[in-house]
Amino acid sequence: MIEDKVDAIDINFGCPQNIARRGNYGAYLMDNIPLMEKLIHTCHTHLKIPVCAKVRVFHDDDKTLEMVKRLRKAGASWICVHGRTREQRKSESKACNFDIIRVIKAQVQDIPIFANGGCEVIEDVEQCLQYTKCDGYMAAESLLSNPAMFL
Repeated sequence: MIEDKVDAIDINFGCPQNIARRGNYGAYLMDNIPLMEKLIHTCHTHLKIPVCAKVRVFHDDDKTLEMVKRLRKAGASWICVHGRTREQRKSESKACNFDIIRVIKAQVQDIPIFANGGCEVIEDVEQCLQYTKCDGYMAAESLLSNPAMFL
């Protein structure tokens, strides 16, 4: 219904909020990677526009890398990786796991990989991109407290 009005579809498998837990969506779909693959594949197959997946990381880096590769194979045109687990909240854990994002970017080179999380100012973003070698950075909450973050 909207594919002629937007440039892409972003499926957010990264939302860790309690409402996502109750509704079994967002980061809680990470318990069902085959369903995530099916959602990506269905969109990729039936839409004329790209589909993106935003994910969080698992405690197990190998499981995170496997998930990203499976979503890529299912048809994700680019993937945004938030460097915290769904249990980690920004208020509780400022640090993000940029190490696994760097590994993902090194191993999944045929599509853009974006980093997400842990950056508050443009200098943080520059350091993140330099370290991870990602194609871009997606900001969310940090823009709420600092709308001029990228200036």
